[in-house]
Amino acid sequence: MDPRDSTRAVDFASPPEPSGEGTGALVCGILSLVIGGVPLVGLILGIVGLRMSRVPPGQVRRGTLQAGYICSIIGLILGAISSVFWVVYFLIVVVFLGTVFGSGAKTISDMAEEQERRQQQEIEYAQSNQVVLVEPKVETVWQGGSTARKTYFWATAENKGSRTVRQITVQIDFQAPAGPAGPVPATVIVEVYLPPGTKRALLPEIVLPPAGWAEGFTAKVESVDLVPLPEPAED
Repeated sequence: MDPRDSTRAVDFASPPEPSGEGTGALVCGILSLVIGGVPLVGLILGIVGLRMSRVPPGQVRRGTLQAGYICSIIGLILGAISSVFWVVYFLIVVVFLGTVFGSGAKTISDMAEEQERRQQQEIEYAQSNQVVLVEPKVETVWQGGSTARKTYFWATAENKGSRTVRQITVQIDFQAPAGPAGPVPATVIVEVYLPPGTKRALLPEIVLPPAGWAEGFTAKVESVDLVPLPEPAED
């Protein structure tokens, strides 16, 4: 038998590979390697490359088919790892952001509720008139016999409430001279530290009564400013 006939038989048993499928498999395999880090893209390209590099049973992959097959397998593995990584990363980010914004919203809401509660307590405390004035006085002091004068108000304040007071606003209604004008109001703001159940003399404060007033007046506590409550202990 002629050796050339044997060579021809071997060549005939291994037909040339389809160039289109081999090139496509190689391109998909290379792309799956290059962009395998993009979620799902490398995975999809690897699967496509494997499908394009298939050969019928009994035939052997050669050339671009074999190269595309190998690249597609590696790209498929990288794409699967990348996809799993990005899915886990996304879930971690979502859980983290949910925890941060959830706790932040809760903190803001708690602060708003606490502020509203304190304001309501202070309003109720002021309206209940728990601070009373004992023996209020108004006295005019003439300076050196001249017409210049200063009028002072003082009194003893008693705290009958359960909160410490740090400032008292007193409204004084002076009796105006004869006429239809009626009482003339004046306001005195006194800084004082007055714990519950205590009395304290207020330092004299200058007031401005109307000219020619008849030295008659009434004084009452208009409002109080309380020492802030301590911050609630954190859990």
